[in-house]
Amino acid sequence: DNEHYNSEKAAQLLKHFRLTPDAPRSFDEAMVCAGGIPLQEIDTNNFESKKMRNIFLCGEMLDIDGDCGGYNLHFAWASGAAAGTAAATSSLQNPR
Repeated sequence: DNEHYNSEKAAQLLKHFRLTPDAPRSFDEAMVCAGGIPLQEIDTNNFESKKMRNIFLCGEMLDIDGDCGGYNLHFAWASGAAAGTAAATSSLQNPR
């Protein structure tokens, strides 16, 4: 429900959210997991959510699984760059 969404409050919560790991986990637990936001819910041209305007998603937030060998890292970086560029462009074109 977008009418109750406060983007400034969400941005502040995310900006100041902190996690403090207490110890590394084993290699068996350090693998890519399946699942995430279905691709049908984003515009694959700019990675913007179809459900909530001006929310851009990338990397392992999305339901995409690559083979081992750097494909998941490549997708995380490439989709992050594309989503970040689209978010910046959207922000400049639609200032508050």
